[in-house]
Amino acid sequence: MMRVIFTRLANQELEDAGRFYELEYSGLGRKFKEEVRKAALRIAAYPEGCVAM
Repeated sequence: MMRVIFTRLANQELEDAGRFYELEYSGLGRKFKEEVRKAALRIAAYPEGCVAM
């Protein structure tokens, strides 16, 4: 399985977005970050899953 690596800036944006969503609705920031984690795992498992032909 490949690894998905977030740059420092991308990681900071993820944290900022999580805090923003958490302010909008309790638990939403955590859920958002969990969905991003799941997406990263899918990309790592199937890196060519959405390759344009």
